[in-house]
Amino acid sequence: MRRVLLALVTVVLAVAACATDPEIVRSFIAPDFSHVDDTRLQDSMWRLGNGVQQLNDALAPAAGLNDEQRRAQVLGILDLMADAATTVNRPGQKRAHQNIAMNIDKLIADIAAAKAAAEQNDLAPAQALPATCLACHQGAAGGTQK
Repeated sequence: MRRVLLALVTVVLAVAACATDPEIVRSFIAPDFSHVDDTRLQDSMWRLGNGVQQLNDALAPAAGLNDEQRRAQVLGILDLMADAATTVNRPGQKRAHQNIAMNIDKLIADIAAAKAAAEQNDLAPAQALPATCLACHQGAAGGTQK
């Protein structure tokens, strides 16, 4: 009994000693957790927002693109947006950001659906992607979260 108590106290002291280093505590408690730092999150959100703007530009008549050029450009933009969205959707990363956790899977699915449709010459789902973004962000000038 005394050995069990001594072992338990040793473990508790070891954990307490490591408690000052969040990475050690996180690896002990949740080894698959990876926090999305604000810089990476902001970069991904900026890339998604930029993708939406590029889609709007490519789909506008003023772009002067023929149908095949427009389709190719939209497919490239959707690939970039998919990459940005999956950056914050790796296992464990989205848990620290509730808004992302609730919505990123839908956004990834909407991007994939838009790409599949664009491959079949249907660009309407790509035109609808800004509405998916507005489901999390109100307005067009700053991404204010709900």
